[in-house]
Amino acid sequence: MTDLERIRAERVAHFRVLDEDAASRHCFRHADEEGGLWYFEAVPDRGELVVIRQAELTPNGRLHRYGWEAQRRRKAPSRRRTRRQGA
Repeated sequence: MTDLERIRAERVAHFRVLDEDAASRHCFRHADEEGGLWYFEAVPDRGELVVIRQAELTPNGRLHRYGWEAQRRRKAPSRRRTRRQGA
């Protein structure tokens, strides 16, 4: 494991603990000058609020999500057909 991978894994673990152990959550929203909407979810950590998730809804309707979950590697969805999808 390289130093960068180790640091990334430590950060993901830290944000996961913040998210899972949070006793309170704070939600904020903001409209930017281009007409996009931003949503933030923050939790307290050592006397400060730390953003653990954010989402941007662009003026053309695209949704972008950011958060510690995005840092994890995700398995690609299976392309196998099921009965429901198949025939």
